[in-house]
Amino acid sequence: MLKIVVCCAGGFSSGAIVSRLNKEIREKGWEDKVTVDFLGFGSAVKVLNQYDIAICCPHLRLHVKDFLDKENPSIPMHVLPPRIYGLMNLEGIVSDCQKLIKIY
Repeated sequence: MLKIVVCCAGGFSSGAIVSRLNKEIREKGWEDKVTVDFLGFGSAVKVLNQYDIAICCPHLRLHVKDFLDKENPSIPMHVLPPRIYGLMNLEGIVSDCQKLIKIY
């Protein structure tokens, strides 16, 4: 099972995107294939070992860079480009995450 955490500073839009992705998971019957959780960045970095990949909202770019300069996380952390942030769809996210994990 692919375990994804979406990190944000706690914004409403990210929570809404994760809700939409979880709705897609249920509609496709992918509950045994993928999970998507939403956590604030500070909370997420404490539990990264529970996930396969962290997807971070664009405005966290500098926070992620600072974190990576100090830490060596066990999973890939991907900062989404602003142009696709609101357009995330389940199949695209799963495909991209699998590719990034393989590269990592």
